[in-house]
Amino acid sequence: MATSPCQVVADFYDASLDPTRWPQALLSLGECLKADAVGLLLHDFEDGSGRFERAVGITADAQANYRRTYARSNPWLHSDIPFRGPSAVVRGSEIVTNDVLKSSSFHRNWLRPTGLYHHLFALVDRRGSVGTFLVLARREGKADFAQEGQRELQLLLPTLARALAAGAGIRQLRALERAVLRVVDSLPMGVVILDRNGALIEANPFARTMIERGEGLLIIDGVLGTDFGSRRVRLRDLITRSNDRGNRPAGEEVALLSVHRASSQRPLTMLLAPLEEEIAGNNGRTPAALLFIGDPERPARFDQTRIARLYGLSRAESRVAALLACGYRLEQVAESLDIAYETVRKHLKQIFGKTGTYRQAELVRMLVTGPASLSI
Repeated sequence: MATSPCQVVADFYDASLDPTRWPQALLSLGECLKADAVGLLLHDFEDGSGRFERAVGITADAQANYRRTYARSNPWLHSDIPFRGPSAVVRGSEIVTNDVLKSSSFHRNWLRPTGLYHHLFALVDRRGSVGTFLVLARREGKADFAQEGQRELQLLLPTLARALAAGAGIRQLRALERAVLRVVDSLPMGVVILDRNGALIEANPFARTMIERGEGLLIIDGVLGTDFGSRRVRLRDLITRSNDRGNRPAGEEVALLSVHRASSQRPLTMLLAPLEEEIAGNNGRTPAALLFIGDPERPARFDQTRIARLYGLSRAESRVAALLACGYRLEQVAESLDIAYETVRKHLKQIFGKTGTYRQAELVRMLVTGPASLSI
C-alpha cells in the first residue's frame, strides 16, 4: 500500500524537529510518488555549484562526486528559467530531451553509474541565486513521472516547504540559544533565568557555583531564595510583586537586593528583573525573570595576551594594565611583578599613550568594559 500524502507531510514535520528522521521522510515521499531515489538538493545558479543536503537511494560516494565534480554539468539546472513559476514542479524531460541528456557527460559520468535516469524537480525555496529542490528520480528502464504524480507533488509542495521552513527556523533558534548561553557564560557576573515560581531554569557557571556553595543563594522547597536581612525570602514572591506593576513608573518593577553573607565578606548585590508578560506567558517552566548577581569578592580576571593585542601593548605593559584593572595600586603592581615602582610608572605612561587615556581611572574603566574581561 502506497504511503498517503498525509503521512508524507507528517513525516516531513517530524524530520524538521528531529533530523535523524529525514531518511524516513524522504522514503515516504518516494513511496508516495513511486521514486527510487529522493534528495534535498541545493543549487547555485550563479556559479553552478550544488550538493545534496540529504538523500536516500543515492550512495554517499555518488553524492560526494556530484558536489565535487558533476553539479556544474547537470543539464537540468543550467538555467533557472524552468523554475521561475510559483510552486514550480518540473520533469527533467521538460527541460532537455532524452537525446540531449544521453549525449551529455553528466549522463555518462554520473547518471549511468548511479542507475538513475528520469528526474522530477520541485523548487522548495529560493534565496538569491541558490535554490533548494526536492529531487525525485527513477531508475533507467522505468517510465518517466506522469503528469498525475507531478500534480500531486505540486499540491504537496507548499506544505512540505512550510515543514522545511519550520525546521530551518528551529535550527536557527537553537543556534541563537547556544550563542546567547555562551555570551551569558562569559559575563563577569552571575546570571540566572527563573520561571514564575522562582525555580531555576538556567544559570551561568558563576551563579551555579554560588548556589552550590550556598553563598547568599539557596534552594528552598525547590525554588531559589535568599536570606535578606533577618528573614528568608523566596524569589518567586519578588517576581510576583515585580509583575504586579500597577501604576508604578517604568523601572520600579526591578527588585534590588544587598545580601549579607555569614562571613565577613562584602555583601552580594542582586538585581531581579521580570520579563514582559508576552514573553513570560503563563507556563510554569517559561522564563519569567532574570537575576543578575555581583560579587565584590570575586577576583577579576583579565587575559594579558588579549589586552596586549587589543591595545597594542607590550607584554610588560599588558601585565601592568591587567593588574591595574583588577584593582591593584601602583605599589602593589610593583610588588606583584617584582619590579621597581618607577618602572611601573614608566609602563603606565606608555600605556596612557597607546590607549589614548590620561588617568588611571579612565584606563581601568576602558579595560573593565572591554572584551578582555570576558571568560570566552
